[in-house]
Amino acid sequence: MMFGTLITIAGIVAKRDRSKDAWEGIKNLLPYWSIAEDKEGKKMMEILKFSYDDLPNKMKPCFLYLGVFPEDEKIQVRDLIRLWIAEGFIGPIQTRRSKEAPPEPEDIGEQYLREMVDRNLVQVARRSSDRKGVKTCKIHDLFRELCISESNNPDNNTNNARRLLSFPSTVGSYTCSLETCNKESTHSLFFYEDARGWSQHIPENLRVNVLSFSKWARVSSSTSAEYLKSLTPLRYLKMEVKLDGLCDFHSLETLHVLYTSLKDLRIGGLKQLRHLHCEFLVRLLVDEQEVQDKMQNLQTLCYVYADSKLGRLLGDDYFPNLRTLGLHIALDQHEPAEEILRSLHRLKKLIKLKLMFSVVNWVPLDTIAFPSTLTKITLSRFAYFKSKDMNTLGRVPRLQVLKFKIGYCTEQTLDCGTAGSFPELQVLIMIRVDVRYLISKDGAMPRLRRAVFCDCPHLKGGY
Repeated sequence: MMFGTLITIAGIVAKRDRSKDAWEGIKNLLPYWSIAEDKEGKKMMEILKFSYDDLPNKMKPCFLYLGVFPEDEKIQVRDLIRLWIAEGFIGPIQTRRSKEAPPEPEDIGEQYLREMVDRNLVQVARRSSDRKGVKTCKIHDLFRELCISESNNPDNNTNNARRLLSFPSTVGSYTCSLETCNKESTHSLFFYEDARGWSQHIPENLRVNVLSFSKWARVSSSTSAEYLKSLTPLRYLKMEVKLDGLCDFHSLETLHVLYTSLKDLRIGGLKQLRHLHCEFLVRLLVDEQEVQDKMQNLQTLCYVYADSKLGRLLGDDYFPNLRTLGLHIALDQHEPAEEILRSLHRLKKLIKLKLMFSVVNWVPLDTIAFPSTLTKITLSRFAYFKSKDMNTLGRVPRLQVLKFKIGYCTEQTLDCGTAGSFPELQVLIMIRVDVRYLISKDGAMPRLRRAVFCDCPHLKGGY
């Protein structure tokens, strides 16, 4: 516990002003350093409380939100930031400089998280591929207790403070109980494990921003879109759902579909949607009259079929601000994938592209119009990959991370290019790729600093 105390105080000191008053506050903490006889942990909690109080007010509700997750949970940072946005903790920022685009709320959320990591309030569980960002995070059990106690504190006047209902194991077991939780200020509902009959435990006329089920939560299949519509204004939805009727959820900002028996999704009515992530593939549908009204807010679209309907939407610039796109590519004589992929260059803000192939099918990469803005490309379940495909990727000017997952190369030796190829590439990852040799000429991949080969048994060196 002593080590944890030192880390916590170090995080406080690192962010304090170099003023006399600031250091007086640090001096007042010194008596709490001696915690050998702190049997009940009161001194430690005082230090943790001080580190929380030291946070900027705008970050305090974001930190308290971490208390809703189960103990030792590895929290997806991507999801956490979207939850903050759905709750209104982070909103769009207006800038007076007309030539400079304001930062997106997601970018602000990443800044908040970095600040909490720097203060040792949040621990990094896993870094992103480039080792610059955080993929998953977690908090110490004592910090989690602090989050829960502060959220339940009726005297807590933190701006935008929320009460959270979390069902960690069985329905009826709450992180924040119905007795202590102010129904009017409960805006987030989280369910884990057995969630059958969950709707019977929700107070009537509850204002709900967030409804989230874990991937392993068992949910009754009888949940109807009509009942979900009664949970207003729903901004974040993560669960197993039928897709029919979801187009009427006009306030949705994040839709994460864990499972669906349907394959068609009408998205024309979801104008506030920022992130659509489907664990199972879907086809996008848009009515004729809705095509003219573009989805200006959509930033994430994964995973959808690369069919003619999507091709038309791309051709009409229906997603002008898309940053992440995940496509499933299946060759079909009635749905030529090449025509669709030639429209990708119209996505002027695309940063991440994920292409999933149907194993036996392959589209030569030189037929794809890769946007010059791309910094990360992921290819999965591919076959017939050749050196010329690698050379095509080497011409994407800003590519920094290249990832291959489960694939087969037709050539024993894969040529990674000559001088000038992959000018910005920093990370190369291959997982379960059947290839024997990798070669490159002098000057190729000049900025490469990390290469990862996992379960590639035929690669020379036995990775």
